[in-house]
Amino acid sequence: MTIRFYALCILAGVVVAVWLAGRRLTARGGQPGVILDITMWAVPFGIVGGRQSECSHSLVSRSQFRFAVWLTKLIQNQAGRNGEIGSKMP
Repeated sequence: MTIRFYALCILAGVVVAVWLAGRRLTARGGQPGVILDITMWAVPFGIVGGRQSECSHSLVSRSQFRFAVWLTKLIQNQAGRNGEIGSKMP
């Protein structure tokens, strides 16, 4: 098993963030262990979500991505204002 340098950087960032957030929360009157409880859920879900996003991004073709962007603009009512409804539909 190879340990990559970027994994060590991510791990160091998580440790520093937890330490700093714990200090700040305690200074504001929060309970000291709350940040560790949140971290135990947030970090694994963040890693799994990031990997899932990477996998789904590689499965989606370019035309499907353009259609998704166009549909998102249409839903947010930005495509109608920019005149993109009839002319640039994928």
